[in-house]
Amino acid sequence: LRRSGLPPKALDETARGVRLLAEAAQQHGARVLVVVIPDRVQVLDPKAERLLRALPALAGDVDMDLTSREFVPRLEAIPEIDRVVDLLPILRAHTDPADWGANDGHFSPQGHARVFDAIREPVRALLAAKD
Repeated sequence: LRRSGLPPKALDETARGVRLLAEAAQQHGARVLVVVIPDRVQVLDPKAERLLRALPALAGDVDMDLTSREFVPRLEAIPEIDRVVDLLPILRAHTDPADWGANDGHFSPQGHARVFDAIREPVRALLAAKD
């Protein structure tokens, strides 16, 4: 991720939009779980070594942990959000290129199963929670 492409103002505005969605959901009695899905390159190239070899002009502007460090805490601070699950550390803990499609950044069936495993308990907990 490019630092210049995600300045604090953009992160704040995005979090504000998520907050508005969460407020609307709660007004209708829904619980809110936000799942932050990383880009494939954040998982498979966590130090951006391959990316920077291919695009050396990005040196100094790439931060593969930016969303986890800067955006996820903004989401966690929103009281209307019941739970935030950041998939980046979960997917990095079990890095497998087979979790991704062969020609794009979408999850493969195996990757979808890994995401399901990561969000199963948070979803169950929210569904079981009493007001």
